[in-house]
Amino acid sequence: ELTRIFGETLTSRFGSTDEARVADSTIIHPKKFAVYYNKKQRTLLDAVNNWAVVNYGSHNAAYVLKRVKKALHDNEPVFVSWMVDFNALEYDSRSAFYGSFNMETLVEKGAFGRTGGHMTVLEDYQAIIKNADGTETVLKAGVTLDPKKASDKALLDKALENSARIVFFRTKNSWGGEGRTGLPYAPGPYSQKGSYEKGYHDLYMTYLDAPFATVDNCPDFIGSPDCATYASKALQSFVLPPEFFTDGDPEEEDTDDTTGDDTDSGDDQSDPNNLIANGGFEKGPVTTGWTTIDNGIALAETTDANTGLYAAEVTVNTPDQANTDMRQIVSVIAGKTYIISVAVKNSSRSVRARLVVGASYGSYSSLANEQWQVFSYSYKAIATGNIEVGLRFYDDAGFKTGDRVIVDSFSMTIEP
Repeated sequence: ELTRIFGETLTSRFGSTDEARVADSTIIHPKKFAVYYNKKQRTLLDAVNNWAVVNYGSHNAAYVLKRVKKALHDNEPVFVSWMVDFNALEYDSRSAFYGSFNMETLVEKGAFGRTGGHMTVLEDYQAIIKNADGTETVLKAGVTLDPKKASDKALLDKALENSARIVFFRTKNSWGGEGRTGLPYAPGPYSQKGSYEKGYHDLYMTYLDAPFATVDNCPDFIGSPDCATYASKALQSFVLPPEFFTDGDPEEEDTDDTTGDDTDSGDDQSDPNNLIANGGFEKGPVTTGWTTIDNGIALAETTDANTGLYAAEVTVNTPDQANTDMRQIVSVIAGKTYIISVAVKNSSRSVRARLVVGASYGSYSSLANEQWQVFSYSYKAIATGNIEVGLRFYDDAGFKTGDRVIVDSFSMTIEP
């Protein structure tokens, strides 16, 4: 039955209008599969289309973590994608870190262990909040606060302040408890049976915020996995319900980073050397930093992003390439080589994008792929001054006015 519905290579996917394909099957179409979030019953198709992956490294940490905490306060599910190093898991039941992934245990082991990517569901978090008198209060994981009580609501509000510091996230793990896997577990929610539920692990922020290295990319363990040549963090991304990343609070992109990393490019990009303004399209409106020619194309904000929360959905209104550019002016220095990169998603399969750098043109995006594709171009400046950098969109077979392509992660950096 799976072969009939999804094909021998399991590459066939459901669309929003093909319910008839599974009418005589036990497989439930995502449009008919009921789910519940944001206090409403919806469908699995709604969730797939509306939930977003929020990349932790592409935004100010406080901005992202505050939204995660808001969702947890509202009893909404939050998924977390993180990198596992089993040498960071504490097995000693006498340790305060028992059943958790933490930096202290990894450093004590003195070597990297078995590693890999993992996605789990967040259950809770533990945080330290600062009081008005300068003292601190620990909000312990596993203790339920009632927002209807004034004292509890005050604590929950304090936890959303930038001065609050997350100690660890508690996650429900698909591995199960030690009875099935042999792995230790942290105390889960306290059940009605009078014991802690099993299958939970605590992920300490000292571990999640550390550069994630392995024996392959950092063969000489030097007391901590802080390899200068490998900057990706163990905490990769969150998947949030739509209400919690579009709540009309854009100024929080500029809040202080509660994890201690106070670097900020001034743009929405994670690379402070990016010369492109609003290359991730995180600063509203989406046209900020960009110019278009007449009405040949139109830019709109979309949450179908390659990185960050948002991307630009480009509607192409004409087959006339002279009017289908989106560009901005960038200053260059004679003799310097610049690397220009952009991510494109050809959802219509009838529009191709091409990098435009000054008087030069790069390669075209592919028509055959509806997934994100990243392509780049190397440009050597022959004179100091300003040039225009951007994209031009070309119609192809089957093009119709109004066809669309999505653009994100536009960057331009000086080659080292």
